[in-house]
Amino acid sequence: MRGRIERQFLYASILSSDIVPFHWLRIRPVVLPAELDAQGRPRLLTAATAPGRGHAQLAAWLGQAEGCWAASGKRSERTKTVLQRLDFGHGLSAQFRHHRRYWVLYTASATYLAAAVLDAGGGLVVSAEEGVVPAAGLVVDAKVYWYATDRAEEAFYLCAWLNSPVVDAAIKSRQSRGLFGPRDIHKLPLKLPLPRFNPKDAEHAEMAECAQMAASKAAAIAGVLQGRSVGALRRAIRTHPDVAPPLARIDELARKIGGL
Repeated sequence: MRGRIERQFLYASILSSDIVPFHWLRIRPVVLPAELDAQGRPRLLTAATAPGRGHAQLAAWLGQAEGCWAASGKRSERTKTVLQRLDFGHGLSAQFRHHRRYWVLYTASATYLAAAVLDAGGGLVVSAEEGVVPAAGLVVDAKVYWYATDRAEEAFYLCAWLNSPVVDAAIKSRQSRGLFGPRDIHKLPLKLPLPRFNPKDAEHAEMAECAQMAASKAAAIAGVLQGRSVGALRRAIRTHPDVAPPLARIDELARKIGGL
């Protein structure tokens, strides 16, 4: 779909394919018909209700979207309309309850775990035909698991855990398998014994510091290796000599902290 849209409905989003170990590759624009009430809760608009709120461009956009959904044949009793599908299981509206600066993101499906920290504190921007514009907020794709916090150290502590080889190895036997090997990850890492972050614990703090170091290295590597497939880029970062030292220390700490 292409067209014009009121700026307040243009959000930033991250897909699973945008996540590599310790780093995210790009911010994607997405149109969401979400209008926030006084409590910051989203009110989803339709092609019928948007004109009454003064959003003619959104109404036209939603008219196209609803037409595409009706023609898709994917409707069910629980997702008769595109908006019901958009917020199925409250997967969208739940994100608006967590207005935090740091978002830990990890892939719901991949051969190997990959996680990154996104800092939303500086204001997110997205690219549109008229140039770069501020995003109304961040929403995460259904194939990405997330955790939001205002503490950078906590975010990088969790990011370190999710990228550690020992954690990846611990979930391997429980991943479903496809044609090319292990695939689905979903909540498997969350079932492992990760202690809650304690800023007074020296090992927790060191784990976060190592993840921040690895994140800086991963960003530089991704910049040099632009154009590679996401799978090749994930492998390159995971095995790069600049990432190896902090990753090895993360693995040691993960084994000790988690008892793996």
